[in-house]
Amino acid sequence: MDFEASGEFYGVWDRLKPVVPKMREMFHMRLFLANMEKAAEKFEKHMETTSPGALQAMLQFTQQMRSAKAQKAGA
Repeated sequence: MDFEASGEFYGVWDRLKPVVPKMREMFHMRLFLANMEKAAEKFEKHMETTSPGALQAMLQFTQQMRSAKAQKAGA
C-alpha cells in the first residue's frame, strides 16, 4: 500500500476504531473492517518509521478539533 499518496483513511479509522468491536458483535461479522484495521496498523508503523511523532501530532490535532466542536455545540 502506498501510504505516501493515501493516508486519509486513517482519519476514518481513528473515528471508527472505538466502535468496531461492538459493530462486529452486532452485525455477527467478526472480520468487519478487518482490512481497514490491518492497513491502519501498517500505516502506524510506516509513519513511526518515516516521520516519528507525526501520527501522534495528527491524532492530537484532530482530538482538539473534536473538543472545540463539541464545546461550540454545547454553548
